[in-house]
Amino acid sequence: MKEKKRLTPEEELRIDRRIQISVIIIAVIMLLYLFWALRTGKNPGRPFSILILVFVVFYWLLGDIFAMFWKHGFAGRTEAQKKAYYMSVVMDAVAYGGFAYFLLGRNPNSSLIGAVIYMVGIMNARNFRKEYAKEAPEEERETAERGESGDSLQDPASSDSVLPTAANRLERMTASERLARLSAMTPDDEETEQTEEEIDFVEEPEDGDS
Repeated sequence: MKEKKRLTPEEELRIDRRIQISVIIIAVIMLLYLFWALRTGKNPGRPFSILILVFVVFYWLLGDIFAMFWKHGFAGRTEAQKKAYYMSVVMDAVAYGGFAYFLLGRNPNSSLIGAVIYMVGIMNARNFRKEYAKEAPEEERETAERGESGDSLQDPASSDSVLPTAANRLERMTASERLARLSAMTPDDEETEQTEEEIDFVEEPEDGDS
């Protein structure tokens, strides 16, 4: 399976704007409901608490999970970077849970606990996000890209250079090595080497031959 390429910054910005618009729409709906409840003299109580929980979960899913999927955010990332992002998602969930607890707290103590949980979660999520966004070494990035594209090691049986032939050996030799070898060879050795090259040429078919 071929890994999708990462989106350009402009494409990612368009996705971020759509997410922001979706979040704003839900926030406006919540505020309208709260205004309507206060205007009509009804207690928003439990329905408003449910709306807050829905908003927090929706914001977490949209910003941390769906956004990463839409942006192809794991393309070209190393395993360490992916792990750092997973941890940032977990920390975000903890932070948003603390935020919801803060809003729904029935007393100052519970609100304070929610605020502390939120701050700790956000700080840790930010640190993990930095690890994810940090530029990986060239070697690790190339390894990750090869792994994502499904490239496998070349089959030794299908390699053209499993055993070096006489022609291949001569191609790899430098000019000084060739001169030294020719000066040390006897006429019989030269005739034998020419014969080996002719055999190699006959045995190696040209590309396209079946």
